[in-house]
Amino acid sequence: PVKIASVYQSASLIAQEISWKLEQKKSFRQICKSTFQEIEKCPYVKGIRIGCSGRLNGAEIAKTECKKYGETSLHVFSNQIDYAKAQASTPYGILGVKVWV
Repeated sequence: PVKIASVYQSASLIAQEISWKLEQKKSFRQICKSTFQEIEKCPYVKGIRIGCSGRLNGAEIAKTECKKYGETSLHVFSNQIDYAKAQASTPYGILGVKVWV
């Protein structure tokens, strides 16, 4: 077993939490806002990027939304980036969730 100081240190735990909240019919923007507030309390996390694709909030046409907070450079290899993806099953279909920390 590995001990983690905070849930927001691991991308896989964040992705699972977001997918669970989406299955509980919470708004993606509301989920991002609460996640970013929790990330502010973690001094060792520089930034986070959350992407969600599918029929968000039951929209007729699927779309992709990406929200970011802080520094999340995907082009520079000097930063250590943790990546995870998860799926949320809703009555409208499956939503894909991607998280970079």
